[in-house]
Formats: sequence, C-alpha cells, structure tokens
Amino acid sequence: DVCSSDLDNDGSIIMLEENKPVISEITPSPLYENNTGYEDSENRYICNGDINFDFTITEDFSCLYSYQVLINGNSVKEEVKLGKTDGIEGLSVPVTVDTENIEANEDGSYVITVTATDYAGNVAASEDNTLKVYKDMTAPVITVDDFKIEDKNHNDVYGDAVVEDYGFYFKNPVIVSIGAADNKKDNEIASGVKSITIYLEDVSDAQNPKYYTVK
Repeated sequence: DVCSSDLDNDGSIIMLEENKPVISEITPSPLYENNTGYEDSENRYICNGDINFDFTITEDFSCLYSYQVLINGNSVKEEVKLGKTDGIEGLSVPVTVDTENIEANEDGSYVITVTATDYAGNVAASEDNTLKVYKDMTAPVITVDDFKIEDKNHNDVYGDAVVEDYGFYFKNPVIVSIGAADNKKDNEIASGVKSITIYLEDVSDAQNPKYYTVK
C-alpha cells in the first residue's frame, strides 16, 4: 500500500513515485444567484458580486497528503493527511471556496492559487495553478455633457423641451443623444458600458399612452 508510512522488514517493496497531484481547471461562477459573471474580450472573468471557485485535486499513486488554497495571499482552505488512514489510492477531492469577506486588490482582482502535495513529497506548484478574476459592482452613470436633444438638422432644441423630474416632453420630432461612463472605483475593475436603453412614452393620447424601448 503506497499510502502507508510503515514498512515491515520482511522484504516490503519501496516504490519510487514522481507524479505530482493533478489540479483540475479552476472554474469561477457567481456566489449568489442574483449576480452575473461573464468572460470579456480579453478573456477576463468579471462578476458583479462575490465569486465562487470549484476544482478537483486528484492523486492516482501515492495518495494526497495536503492542499492549500490562497485568495489574494489569504489562506481560505487547507487540509492535511488526506487518504493516509484509509489507504485510498486514486483519491479525488472536490474543493469549493469563494471570495466572500476577502477584499479585492486595488485593480478589482482576486488571485486564487492552489498547492497540493502527495505522500511521496511531489508538489503541484501554485504558479501552475493560478487564476485571476475581477469584480465590478458599480453601475454606469449617464454623462450629462453627452445628453443632447436636437432637431433633424442637429440644432439644439433643449430649450423647447419641458423638463420634469421624471423625464422630458417633446412636441416635435427630435434626436436624442445619450452617453454613459463606467467609472472605476477602488478595489473594482471598470468593465465598460455594454449597452444603453432609452425608454420613450407617447402621451399624445393621455388615455392610452404608448411606450417604446430603444437600445
């Protein structure tokens, strides 16, 4: 049994084992159902809340002795002496950790590293098992300077609009231009503006108003 550390003096075989434990791909996902995560054009995983990580550590030969998981340098989970007492070969350990209660780096990132060691002393090095993800919890804002109301000839007609706390009223056809910015905050990444949606209400018939959505 290659998991045992006790060898008898009756000709027991000593096995030389140089295979490292295998750490599967670390898979990120939103920790809570009301959050969303996606991979951007630069292959960065970005989530608007805390992030969950799932992976599996497998050791097929001398059995898994220990593993440690770090997020931004903080030890979030570690176990030792796995598989020794029951002598299980081909041990596979599913691991789940998350970023809750851990502060993101200044750039909004979380760096997760995993180290695993088997009973023969082979180590799956952390630099080979590292994942960097990002958090963005700040919504974009409408930029006032980019909000324009013009006629079909692009003349400013802002003065012809009736301004209310809940919107603008127009008597003639107009061109509405709206800008938005996704500003960076400390310990978050600015993932950028994905889309802008404009909601229009036709009140020419007060009894039967019509609503339009423009993206």
